[in-house]
Amino acid sequence: MTLHTKLVLLVTALLIVGGTLLFFILERSNPATLAGRSLPHALALSLFQAVVPRTAGFSILSVGEFRDVTLVLVMFLMFVGASPGGTGGGVKTTTLAILIASAWCYLRGCREVQVLERRIPFDVVLQAVTLVMVSAAAILFVAFTLSLWEGMAVLPLLFEATSAFGTVGLSTGITPQLSPPGLVLLSFLMYMGRLGPVTLGLALVVREARLEVRFPEERVAVG
Repeated sequence: MTLHTKLVLLVTALLIVGGTLLFFILERSNPATLAGRSLPHALALSLFQAVVPRTAGFSILSVGEFRDVTLVLVMFLMFVGASPGGTGGGVKTTTLAILIASAWCYLRGCREVQVLERRIPFDVVLQAVTLVMVSAAAILFVAFTLSLWEGMAVLPLLFEATSAFGTVGLSTGITPQLSPPGLVLLSFLMYMGRLGPVTLGLALVVREARLEVRFPEERVAVG
C-alpha cells in the first residue's frame, strides 16, 4: 500500500474508535442522549454519532441536547472530515496526519518530516498548514460575525459554521432563528467548504512561484 492509503486507513480508524469512546464517555450520563440505555445500544449510538460528522449530516440523537464538550468533539470531527478523493468535506484525514507528524518530528529535532519510514516533501507540509489556517480562519470569521449580527452565544454559532464548512448538515437547532443575512453567510461558507479547500489544494499543487531574488535568511523567535 502507498503511504497515502496507510495514512487514510490509520487516521480513519483512530477517529472512529477514539470518537466513539469519547462520545460514549461524555454523553453516558446525559439523560437526553445515552443515559438509561443499555450498553450495546449506547455504544451503537456512539459509533453512529462518531462516524456521521465526517461523512454525512444524519443524526439519531438531538444535537441540541449534547453537552458543550461533546459539541467541541463533534466540531473537531466535522473540521477534519473525510479523506481526499471522496465527497465528504473538511480538511481531510491526511492533512491531520501531516500536521501531527510535523509537530512530532519538530519535537524530536528532525530536520525533515518523516511518516512510516517515508519522507514528506516540504511543500506538502506547507499545503497542509495553509489549508488548515485558511479553513479555521473562515470558520472563526463567520462564527464571530454571526455572533455580532444575531446576538447569540458563540459556541452554537461556531458549531453551525463548522457544520456548514464541512458540508455536514448537523445543527443544534438554531438555524431557523438566524436572520436572512446570517443564512446567506452560512450558505457562502458551505459553498467555500465544498469548493474552497479543493480549489486551494489544486492551486497550491500546480502553482510554483519563481524566485527572482533569494533574500538573506534570518531566524524569528516563535513561542
